Amino acid sequence: MAEVSRSPVSLRRPAVVPGRVLAVVLLIALAIAVLPPLLAAGALMAAVVFCITVARPALGLALLALAVPFGSLVEVRTGDLPAGPTEALAGLVVAGWLAAVLTRRVDRVSIGPLIWPMLAFLGAGVLSASFAESPPTAAKELLRWAELLLVYVAATNLLRECGSLRLVVWAVLAAGASEALLGIVQFFTRIGPPSFQIGPFLRAYGTFGQPNPYAGYLGMILPLAVALGVCWRPGRRDWLWRASWLAVAL
Repeated sequence: MAEVSRSPVSLRRPAVVPGRVLAVVLLIALAIAVLPPLLAAGALMAAVVFCITVARPALGLALLALAVPFGSLVEVRTGDLPAGPTEALAGLVVAGWLAAVLTRRVDRVSIGPLIWPMLAFLGAGVLSASFAESPPTAAKELLRWAELLLVYVAATNLLRECGSLRLVVWAVLAAGASEALLGIVQFFTRIGPPSFQIGPFLRAYGTFGQPNPYAGYLGMILPLAVALGVCWRPGRRDWLWRASWLAVAL
């Protein structure tokens, strides 16, 4: 596993050259000039996220942690394949990390201990997909797992510093706590499909559309929050310790 150092996030070397910055500024100005206000605002936000993610891929990982539960709210479909902030950010994070490797801004590359089990799982998925009744659906799922593998390798190399790691952990806890609060509101106010109702309450589904994937997402966040709450030394970071237990409570 990659060693985590305790130095803060480095901001010394710019990752975007001035010519590219100028091109982005010109594109933003053009979008504001020709697009309706709502679309122009969306284009401006997308450009800012693009610059942040390419310049500092570790910050892009924090944005990706927030986009996983909430990206479906602005997701569009191209045929059978979904496209939204999650897919875009994952691609930008991987591209930003590869750019850092190619420009030698990364000292060494680590693949992480889970790469071989993930490759074995992906290989088994490719073999089973050859017998699938719906090849497009199988290909869609394989793309998701390949995307996860690439993001894992990028994260293994980008989260070596405590500052970057802490930022992503905060983003994961914030996303999980927000989803939990939304589920509490849905449970008591019965806002949702009638088929989810159980007596005077309603099965929470968050932004996932279904209770089962929603529960699975919270089930992945809960062990992290419990581990931080139990193992973190509160004398050093009271706020992170309390936030972890708040996430557990929610």
